[in-house]
Amino acid sequence: MKKNNSYRYPKTQREKVDGLRHYVFDKEKLPSVTTILDQTQSAEKREALAAWRASKGEAEATRIVDESGARGTAMHKILEMYILEQGYLDETSVGKQAHNMEYKLLIVGYQMLQNITAQSVPYITLDYTQAKQI
Repeated sequence: MKKNNSYRYPKTQREKVDGLRHYVFDKEKLPSVTTILDQTQSAEKREALAAWRASKGEAEATRIVDESGARGTAMHKILEMYILEQGYLDETSVGKQAHNMEYKLLIVGYQMLQNITAQSVPYITLDYTQAKQI
């Protein structure tokens, strides 16, 4: 598996707008996928998450959410470095968990991928045909 560098994607910067993650593209500030999903979730999901948070207590729920986010960030970095063929080793406890997750993902899913054209590309409101081919 190798990254296909046939396309150039626009560079963006991450920025918070009213506490929500956005990407600055030209002069537009576009919401991240996470922001969109959060803002469009159903009332049932919001209620279920609030009930879960109440059952755990605020401090424990925050700890779990923060730990999960850190693990996801670590796994994302590991996968990105794998795709770029640079390798990356995170020997923290969170990093070890992320490496285990990454290994399972590579065994199950990534072996089927043959043509990766991008990683960590923000979704923007451009048609794919507007990506410039090299």
